[in-house]
Amino acid sequence: MLDAGCGASAHAGALVERGAQVTGIDSSAGLLAIAAQRLAQPLDSQRADFRDLLLARSGTSKDAELLVLRQEVAKPLAAPG
Repeated sequence: MLDAGCGASAHAGALVERGAQVTGIDSSAGLLAIAAQRLAQPLDSQRADFRDLLLARSGTSKDAELLVLRQEVAKPLAAPG
């Protein structure tokens, strides 16, 4: 599961504690540091801008998932208004 813009990982942390495999990404190193300190279990986290992840390398299953995610995220962003 991907938590884009995870911040201090309140949601990702709760999911990890319930056994989910979660990758958290956020552009703030400070918030990721807070997440690492407060979570009882380690979170797979990356310092990254979500917009950069939408430009995935080709050829992996994760890239296919990101492509679908990109299309879904883009729908409301492209809507007028």
